[in-house]
This record gives sequence, C-alpha cells and structure tokens, in this order.
Amino acid sequence: MGVCFDYISNLQDNLTETILLRLPLREAVQTSVLSTKWRYKWASLPKLEFNEECFIHFHTPLLSTVSIFLPEWTGDDRSGKLVELFHSLPHIEYLNTGGYFLEHLGVDNVPVGVPVSDCLKFLSVDVDFRNPKEVMAVICILQWSPNLEELEMNVFEHDNGNYPEGVNHLSFSFEKLGLIKLNGISGLKSKLDFIEMLLASSVVLKKMAIKQKVQTLKMLQPTFALGILQKLVRLPRASKLVEIIYDFGKK
Repeated sequence: MGVCFDYISNLQDNLTETILLRLPLREAVQTSVLSTKWRYKWASLPKLEFNEECFIHFHTPLLSTVSIFLPEWTGDDRSGKLVELFHSLPHIEYLNTGGYFLEHLGVDNVPVGVPVSDCLKFLSVDVDFRNPKEVMAVICILQWSPNLEELEMNVFEHDNGNYPEGVNHLSFSFEKLGLIKLNGISGLKSKLDFIEMLLASSVVLKKMAIKQKVQTLKMLQPTFALGILQKLVRLPRASKLVEIIYDFGKK
C-alpha cells in the first residue's frame, strides 16, 4: 500500500489563510478538527467577521454583563427587538449600550406583555432626543427595571419638539435607584421633562449629576447656567435627600 501525502496539512500558510478567510467564522473554527496542524490555524486569522449567524444559536440565560456599541444604523425596522432582547437576558445586571443601538431597538409605544428585568442594576445608554422612538425605548427599559440602582445617559443636544407626550406622567417608581448621571443636557424642554419624570419616580435617589452640553458661547455664561438651575430646583421630586449637581461646562 502506498503512502498517502496529506496535502491539507501541508498547504502553504498564505493558502491556508485564504481558505479560512473565505469561510464563515463557525466553519473556520470547525477546521481545527482536520488535523493537528490545523488545530489553531483559525486563531491566527488577521480578521474575524461576526454576523447574526454566529450568535443565533447562543443560549446564555446566566449572562449578567452586556456591553454593545452599534457604530452605524443597520436599517432593520423589524418590531419587537427590544422585547426579544430582554426576554433573552433574564439575569442581566449590567447593560451598557451606545451608538445607534437604541435606534435599532426603538419603539413607538410601551409594548404589551413585556418582560420585567428584576436583576438589572446598572444601565448606560446613548439617546438622541430628536428621535421619539429612542426616548420611548429608554422609558420601556426603565419601566422593566424596578431594581435599577444606577442610571447613566449620554444625551444628544438637539431638540425638535417630538418628545413623547405625557411621558412625565407614566406611573412607575424606582425603589433602589440612588445615582443618575446625565451627560449632554442643554436645558431644552424635552430634557427637562425627562429629568422631571426621573425625579418624580425615584423615591430613594441620593444624587443626580447633570453635565451640560456647550453648544454656543451663550451657554458658557453663568446667567445661562443659573436659569437652568432655577428650573431644576423647581421640579418636584420624590426623594427628599437628592442632591442635584449641575456642571455647566465652563473651563
């Protein structure tokens, strides 16, 4: 019997890399069973491309920390993504999202039959107040997170009057929310309405730190900051212990 030459195991490195780069990631990893020489070939690839197929079969019921940044809008307008996300993360404790992720999840109103995330303690989001769907998505997440302890929001500064009506009258409260950080507040009505909702719904809030987004030279003037402070101190609040710290961005 003649000796068979193992061509697969003895391919040149550049050919091996070309083959692996043309395969879907899951199949590239599976090539590790071809031979001992292929076992770690996929791990040396210069580029890994992830898509929905890489994660569609993942089952992570105990996942507690998730950080997602979506650098560009995907154009996916399919509804129900926000509910699906929270159904798939029953034990999430730390959720950090950024970029266009809220737009990807955006909703027109509060969905019916939604999950309650009892475990979520920390939430960080980027929200564009020009987009009412993003604002409503934040409100939905807040309503589903009764045990939230810390909230951080990076707010876009523009305002076009499309803030959802009646949002400051939604009936829910936070029994454990002690710290709120708001970055990018410009003093426009939509942001103040949102702040009013948070203050009215946080019964044990100890600190709200607000950092202004400086858009014009006018905003650097102490009189401008004083005007916003006057509006803030007049807002009703559920917690008698809350300290409001306002940074108007002057260097």
